[in-house]
Amino acid sequence: MDKKGRMIRLFIFWGIVTLVCIISYSIYRYRIHLQNIRYMRNEDSIEFLYDGLRKYELQQATEAKLEYISADGSIFYFDNETMLVDKCNEVSDKYIRGELKVLGQFKLTEGENTARKIEIFNDNMSHIKIWNEPEKRYKTISENEGLEEFKEIRNLDELYRYMYKKSEFNVLYIDELNIIGHDRTAQFTKFIYDYGNGEEKVIKEYGRISFRKLFEVL
Repeated sequence: MDKKGRMIRLFIFWGIVTLVCIISYSIYRYRIHLQNIRYMRNEDSIEFLYDGLRKYELQQATEAKLEYISADGSIFYFDNETMLVDKCNEVSDKYIRGELKVLGQFKLTEGENTARKIEIFNDNMSHIKIWNEPEKRYKTISENEGLEEFKEIRNLDELYRYMYKKSEFNVLYIDELNIIGHDRTAQFTKFIYDYGNGEEKVIKEYGRISFRKLFEVL
């Protein structure tokens, strides 16, 4: 074989090798891309579930209405937490597999007793105080949980925005208020209702308060 023929064959060989390398690298990059998409979709699905559970807690506490609006505009309502978790799992599975482009959203709307529940919440947040043993004094719920100074909430939209603020510890308010105990823990302590005129009543001599109790007359 002459020199020209060998050069042509060598050129073809290296061309094939280069093409194989390019294809292999492209496949590798594509697999990484798919893994990243799957990872991000998993993260989105976890946050989707947590958002649903938080709004379910708000719905239960305020007697509001909770609905899930799917990507195609369909609306679902929930009678209990199990139904909500099942719907989250169903939607998340489809989203992770790429069958859905978006997860949809949960929406709260006011119920018949929601306004009254918010009034009670305002009253409790303004008047309930918690004994802090190291400092030997009572603290407001906001002080105890690292929240901003409490200001009256007028409606469900304001309540939702309030609950999704972050405390000085970078935790959502609704999570901080999940269980209220001694010094931002779940430990038992004393709770009083301070009337603001020098009078007070003991709510709990030794205990803690759950999130939903903040919307009840104590």
